Amino acid sequence: MSTELKRLIVTGDHALDRFLYVEGIKDEPPNLMDAWIGANRFWTELLKGRAGSVIECLVALGYDAIDPFDQPDEIAESVYILTRQGTPDERKWRIGQAIVVGESDVPCRQIEPLSKDQYPSSIPAIFVDFNQGCLKENAERILGFMEGRRYIIRTPDPRKHAWAALRKRGLQPGIWFSPLQDMFDGALSFAGNWEHIQERLLRYLRADPTLWSDGAWRHHLVIQIHSDGALVLGPGQDDQDGTLFIFAGDQPGSFSRKGYGAVIGGGTVFLASLAKALYDPDCLLDSTQQGLSLLRRITEQGYIGPDSGVGAWKLQGKTNLPIDFSDKSGKEKIIKYTRKAPEADWDAIRRVVCGDDNDMKSVTVLNMGNLTTSSPDYAQTLLRFESRLKSHVSSGKGILSFTIFGGPGSGKSFVAEELAKAVNPKGDLFQIQIYNISQFGDPSRLLDAFDNIQTIGLQGKIPFVLWDEFDSSYQGAQGGWLPYFLMPMQDAKFFDGSHERALGKCIFVFIGGTFNGENDFREWALNSREGKYLKGIDFHSRLDSCLNVPSVDIGKNDVSDWRTASPTKMVRALMIRTFLKKQKKVKAIDRDLLTYLIHVPLQHGVRSLQRIILASELDRTPVFERYHLPPIDVLQLHVKGLDIDTVDPVSEFVDKLEGYDVSAEPEPIELKWKNKNWG
Repeated sequence: MSTELKRLIVTGDHALDRFLYVEGIKDEPPNLMDAWIGANRFWTELLKGRAGSVIECLVALGYDAIDPFDQPDEIAESVYILTRQGTPDERKWRIGQAIVVGESDVPCRQIEPLSKDQYPSSIPAIFVDFNQGCLKENAERILGFMEGRRYIIRTPDPRKHAWAALRKRGLQPGIWFSPLQDMFDGALSFAGNWEHIQERLLRYLRADPTLWSDGAWRHHLVIQIHSDGALVLGPGQDDQDGTLFIFAGDQPGSFSRKGYGAVIGGGTVFLASLAKALYDPDCLLDSTQQGLSLLRRITEQGYIGPDSGVGAWKLQGKTNLPIDFSDKSGKEKIIKYTRKAPEADWDAIRRVVCGDDNDMKSVTVLNMGNLTTSSPDYAQTLLRFESRLKSHVSSGKGILSFTIFGGPGSGKSFVAEELAKAVNPKGDLFQIQIYNISQFGDPSRLLDAFDNIQTIGLQGKIPFVLWDEFDSSYQGAQGGWLPYFLMPMQDAKFFDGSHERALGKCIFVFIGGTFNGENDFREWALNSREGKYLKGIDFHSRLDSCLNVPSVDIGKNDVSDWRTASPTKMVRALMIRTFLKKQKKVKAIDRDLLTYLIHVPLQHGVRSLQRIILASELDRTPVFERYHLPPIDVLQLHVKGLDIDTVDPVSEFVDKLEGYDVSAEPEPIELKWKNKNWG
């Protein structure tokens, strides 16, 4: 590409960004006020924002990017106060507080006709729309500005009325770039898995006939989905549902859980990355991957700023973003999402149990702390729960109640506690309390529990209460405890025998111990005579959500056939990896033994799988072999149909597996995620 061909016109909304760096006595103060009061150094930088920041990024990419139109005499400023944030070894400059320019505050100017000699139509254009008024002032002139020119438009929403009107008037096809969180005034951005996000976007965008008509896209669209993915749509694609790029193993919102803090500029470098497609339309997909990688890397690296303790400092250059467009290492983690669950075959199982983080992410769809799944539907449920919990913490009142059901030992309490950690990774908001209702002899024990919950709230924490086996019997009636929860669930109060006492903001997690799942409980609560008598309908109406934990109990065919690609086997594989994390010495596992643990019928679900591994002799061995398993009498407690006279339970079991290939790979299999060679 010659220097002439690299020319780009960039215009649209403008602003100035003032970055105020604040260094306190300590590098990482607990909050912004402490940073300000205790500050011993300040630095300030005034940089171009909006279209100006896009130009600076494009210049760093090697383009001759200019704005040919006169700038307003006065441009409003956004102010960003930065502090050092992160771990002691990885402190980065990030935004502590932002005062952002509103659209009414920004002066606008008119786009005049361009000289065709100086700016021929062969020079592509980028128009930056942040709702600050440039589009409003120039709606009648943009058609002439874009005529015959390849272009990208960055806009909060490609369905914006003014843009749709211009497309109706003949604006030729171009590339439209929008962040999901801005579209439809933010109403499209809520918890969901990739399937739901993509379906929602397609429904929304196809409702505009200037973008979609006669079963085809009329323009190219790149939709940034948080910091986790991007959907590319447009003419000429084989799949009219578009190409969805994601970071392997992540779902929408995954990256935000890492707690990097706020950094603006990711969308700017994403937009700049797309400029290559203005000269080579075939590289739009590749440019999207690069932009997605840069978006995440900018957030990880924070801003360029003074080192700790530096006195005189001045930013070298015109951007404080640590831009390195030559590094493409992040792209290797970006994959095309196929909108179907990973194939739960032996290769996937081996990757989950023994592979490194990248191996595991390639066959999973959500990694939320220690909660990992290969099921898009289960991922959707977990994301919805996480979102609902966050909403209750930030703005909710009273008690948020939901149920968790699953088979014995399926890990219901584990799921509840991991959800709490996902919402509050630092552990400073919640105090988790667990009460087993089946151990309560009379309602006075429940009253004591409510009293303790109230105390937690008065101490400034949100009680996260697990009511285990809430559906157990009381006075001979299944679910007999339900009526005692109605007042607290409805009014966030309880009656202590003489007075009503407030519980405040709480989260109640009702963990089932009797019913097989939500469907069974709902049928009992709403339709059975006993359920109606015990106020099951009232209890059920007070619940916010329900969650069914996937079972590790596999069907008859899955037990007998090694070749069956069973999602349940994947659930087991994920749990085995979790339990092996606690075995510090083990660096590899016998292949036959892994096959046995994946397929063998269990007496008590996940609990049996956990007990088998914990009871094995693994304190001093680097390889988990079959002879490390607990004695037969112990195995009998957790394995169905095991004969007491069995000499080698693993060999006898795997020899009967249909399709089991004993020479498929060398054994034992290294646990790559241990990060050390075992041999």
